[in-house]
Amino acid sequence: RQLLETVYEAFESAGATLEELRGSLTSVHVGVMTNDWATIQLRDPETIPQYTATGTANSILANRISYMFNLKGPSVT
Repeated sequence: RQLLETVYEAFESAGATLEELRGSLTSVHVGVMTNDWATIQLRDPETIPQYTATGTANSILANRISYMFNLKGPSVT
């Protein structure tokens, strides 16, 4: 969620609207090195949400941004 919010704020700061970006060939590049949230969620295995594996995987962060904002360019994490 934090990454989605940060990307949205970056769009706003750049003066870009979601309508302009939707479906565009905008590429997404994300650098990440920690997985603190995933580690925190794994503390109690009985309460792990259903989509934790895909929702917190570092490998798909850029893809998630592309999907949420319908960006059609390259997507690399």
